[in-house]
Amino acid sequence: MKKFRSGIMGIVINIILIGLAIYLVPKATKMAYNFAQDFVLQPSDEDKASKEVNITIPSGSTTKQIATILKENELIGNKEIFVIKVKFSEYDGNFKKGEYVLNTSMDEEEIMKILATGTKSQEGIKFTIPEGYSTLKIAKKLEEEDIVTAAEFLKAVNESRYDYDYLLEVPERASKLEGYLFPDTYFLKKDITAQEVVSKLLSQFDQVYSDTYKQRATEKGYTMDQIVTIAAVVEKEAKLSTERPVIAGVIYNRLKINMALQMDSTVNYAFELKNGVNSGRDEETVLLDDLEIKSAYNTYANTGLPVGPICNPGRASIEAALYPEEHGFVYFVLKNAATGEHVFTKTHDEHVAAKNKYK
Repeated sequence: MKKFRSGIMGIVINIILIGLAIYLVPKATKMAYNFAQDFVLQPSDEDKASKEVNITIPSGSTTKQIATILKENELIGNKEIFVIKVKFSEYDGNFKKGEYVLNTSMDEEEIMKILATGTKSQEGIKFTIPEGYSTLKIAKKLEEEDIVTAAEFLKAVNESRYDYDYLLEVPERASKLEGYLFPDTYFLKKDITAQEVVSKLLSQFDQVYSDTYKQRATEKGYTMDQIVTIAAVVEKEAKLSTERPVIAGVIYNRLKINMALQMDSTVNYAFELKNGVNSGRDEETVLLDDLEIKSAYNTYANTGLPVGPICNPGRASIEAALYPEEHGFVYFVLKNAATGEHVFTKTHDEHVAAKNKYK
């Protein structure tokens, strides 16, 4: 009887072991495959896109917690592998808390060294370009913050050449890079050159203007440069984020009927190019004489789009240009100067009535 029970127990144990093997082998295989994908098949450092990332390492963070932060910011490919590499390196246990400016193109050795020395955060100069700033305004701000002189920056913009494929689509004109110096917050090294500043701004535009954007522009029958030009007008005309797609719709509606855009922002840009940014004139001020300025950017004197962007638009305005609201509005009038709210109308009579009411 005992032998029988022992035999039964053996069979049961064997069945359990076989079942565990059937269950665990696929799991182990999948884990190994994922490991191979993250380690053996991960892209080389040369293939990684270049993007600056600002991270914070809290006090008391473990290597595993730091690896999670790096992974979430696309700075490393695999957390577990990074932890193992750190364990067998001279940097194990030496990472320091603080804020760091890293780049997604850095290899893991560089990242380890920076986190161990704790000095990288001291090398970055924070520089913010507001959405809607023109090239001239960016130049002025760079000089005011003692990063590079306005003259150096403008020379780098107008005379240097930059290796970004999308620039091949931009027509030759006096302000060729206007619209592509992407407004954002950057962390710049103290001894940065004007050419390096320009390249960083262009690189960020390259990151933002995705393949999805390119495809959408093609679907609409517009070039990238035309989309950025429309986005720049939207950026300067819209004060409320909810109105960006609406104003973009107005622009498209006017283009469809070959109606002059008559946007004050384009006249202001023509005035800025003619008189500089230190004229002391309020951007909201447009005089009747200004409407006669001879410039390819003046949409009162010329039909169609201006010859190029009138500022450097942000992501929201680019998306508004790509995905405008469909409506029948052809006019808009500022309703509330404090909030930036507009009234949109379909007919000239409605437009005149709105102007009389709110102006």
